[in-house]
Amino acid sequence: MKRFLAALILLTLMAGSALAADIGDIRGYVKDEDYQILQLGTYPYEEDGTAAPLKWRVLYTENGVATLITEYIIDVHQVILTEDFKTTEKRKYRPFTTFAESDLYAYLNGEMLSTMCAEQDFRDALEETENGKLFIFTNLEYMNEDYGFPHTKSGSTIEQPGEVAVAAAKRRMAVGTPYAKAHTLYEDWTGKNKRLYVDVNGCSPYWTATMRRTDGKGSYLGIIGKNGHISWSGYGSVHIGVRPVIRLNLSAFRVAGGTGTLEDPWQLEKAE
Repeated sequence: MKRFLAALILLTLMAGSALAADIGDIRGYVKDEDYQILQLGTYPYEEDGTAAPLKWRVLYTENGVATLITEYIIDVHQVILTEDFKTTEKRKYRPFTTFAESDLYAYLNGEMLSTMCAEQDFRDALEETENGKLFIFTNLEYMNEDYGFPHTKSGSTIEQPGEVAVAAAKRRMAVGTPYAKAHTLYEDWTGKNKRLYVDVNGCSPYWTATMRRTDGKGSYLGIIGKNGHISWSGYGSVHIGVRPVIRLNLSAFRVAGGTGTLEDPWQLEKAE
């Protein structure tokens, strides 16, 4: 009986070990498969600002570094802060020539990143980019097929006659959290033509880091539209969302739980 119990315990331990996830199980986009999702940090989620764990979509992994984007549009922020409607209407903004000089950049790498790391600080595991540790993709990055995006600017549905719909653009589409919606995020439920917009109901636009002009005289920044198309919006818009990106050094963590799905995301803890 003792031998039987010992063998049973050993088998149980072996089974648990086989089922335990490893950090190496985290992978990026694979054609015809769902994106993996991991959980890291927290951010206001509910309409009243109550925080919840952040869910990140794993787009790509290379040399132990994962490129992650938030699954949802988590907030709203102007590119250049202005409360003056006349400034917004006439597009007379503070001039700047790189995204890193914008107020949106400062918000991402200041208040937003600090809020994310309030309960689980992961800043030391983030790679620095030209747009900071917490950043947003450029238009070109939203056309990177390694991330599962189409190589065109087209959307998943037709907005105007003569356009071509690209199904893969759905992977650029996103919905906002209750918190983002409560902070003036535009949410589409009908569109110009309800029949054409059946697949974008509830989706919202969010910023990219591409400037339309880089001579200091511009007033438009790139956006991902509600149907996944790449377009433009004015710096002063208060209805465009923020969907941050990070490049995370996975070697700093271990998988503490989860299976990598949206319902049961990988849960990361700092490795000892």
